[in-house]
Amino acid sequence: MPDVCLVFEAHQPYRLRRASYVTESWNTVVNHFDRELDRKVFKEALRKCYLPSARIILDVCKKLRREGLQIKVAFSPSGVFIEQAKRWGREFLKILDKLLSLDALEILSQTYYHSLASLFHDLTEFKEQVKMHRELIIEEFGVKPNVFENTELIYNDVIASIIKDLGFRAIVTEGTERILGWRSPNYLYRARSSGLPVLLRNYRLSDDIAFRFSSRDWDQYPLTADKYVAWLAATPGQYILIFVDYETFGEHHPPETGIHEFLRSLLLKIARHPNLYLVTPSDVLRSHAPVGDISVPKEMTVSWADVERDTSAWLGNGLQRHAFYRLECLYELLKFLGDKELLRMWRLLQISDHLYYMSMKGGGAGVVHEYFSPYGSAFEAYNAYLATLMQLEYELKRRIFASKRALDYVLRDVTGREFKFYISLGSFTGIKARNLKEFLEASRTVDIKSLRYHQERGDFFRWIDEVIGDHELARRIRAIDPGNEFLRSLLVDVLKQRLTELEGAV
Repeated sequence: MPDVCLVFEAHQPYRLRRASYVTESWNTVVNHFDRELDRKVFKEALRKCYLPSARIILDVCKKLRREGLQIKVAFSPSGVFIEQAKRWGREFLKILDKLLSLDALEILSQTYYHSLASLFHDLTEFKEQVKMHRELIIEEFGVKPNVFENTELIYNDVIASIIKDLGFRAIVTEGTERILGWRSPNYLYRARSSGLPVLLRNYRLSDDIAFRFSSRDWDQYPLTADKYVAWLAATPGQYILIFVDYETFGEHHPPETGIHEFLRSLLLKIARHPNLYLVTPSDVLRSHAPVGDISVPKEMTVSWADVERDTSAWLGNGLQRHAFYRLECLYELLKFLGDKELLRMWRLLQISDHLYYMSMKGGGAGVVHEYFSPYGSAFEAYNAYLATLMQLEYELKRRIFASKRALDYVLRDVTGREFKFYISLGSFTGIKARNLKEFLEASRTVDIKSLRYHQERGDFFRWIDEVIGDHELARRIRAIDPGNEFLRSLLVDVLKQRLTELEGAV
């Protein structure tokens, strides 16, 4: 009979204020988030879920120790969850410390901001957030995590390779058929790309608790601990990974459903079962060897979200993809400026919940997205997000152009997004500009037909504004009439004047 591995994911986001509340001036990071709502939500979850469920686990652990028995569970708290717990739920963190002292708890690592950084093209930020989270766990709890859970179990071969390189012993993801085919999730596998052990969530048994426990329409309602333990005992494999949101126990299923009594009884009955053992992910690694390989290319990335179990919960519609693109584009600005306050804001905007609220899915998935969202619609969530994101971009550029590095910024190499001069659609001149200086030189020599073609389309304005990042120069360029007979001279003069201004500011 398999071991039973019970893992709780604990996460609470910081929620943005609605777009109508966003001020014209930047002020500080705090002003962009609804801290009163965050406090209210966290305190309510603390009362209904975090504390009572943690106390149950601790009480059961102590009771079983007196009987010569032991249980173990695992927690995967996001960095922003721990921040809020330190502010509003210290007692909960103390219980985790007690469970650690009793060798009844393993803490998993994830991204600090429960972010979508693993979906960026440049994965440097993803690596930084993994390191940040690991350092936080060491500082807060005195233990170094060995097992990694990416945000919402997002997984592919590239992610597995990075996690292996960062020194983790294993990664957790969803046991979906897209990974396994005919195989069972109840065995340990390894990533074909890196050899990293992969623990797979049994989503059917997990969702029986997470989603179906209080559903009166379910043919197995009511779910009792006796019934569930019988299912576990009859399940073949090396281990069964039951991975659920911690909020399942008191928040998603309110206390009056009997969810807390179920949790207590479940822990006791598994511990007292002659052939079942509650273990941690690291225990699974010590007890079992991988039975085969799995491979998940980047274009087939999986997660535990919605019935699709892919990235569509965050990137499934145009609003989400546009928001994510605009978010990712700010990385270059942040790297150049090196401002810690604005970097923190950018990372807070990576919290996966922001894009989750923009989902337009229907059916059961739509109900779940709507349940979590503090907004009235996906469009309201998008507007709140874009209002803050655009202010962040404006503030980044304002600080860059107020600094002595402005000239270096507009003259940086933008290879990969260089400007290509065409005379007409499909008729490339062969001339490219990888920076503003090359753009100036090209403007002096390229065929005048090319200048008129691009100026009429607004291509110069967009490239200078969006790629070079100089809104003031872009504004001046846009004001030039493409039909002016002195178009070339006007473009060159505007470019030279702007470069002279920025050089004089050094």
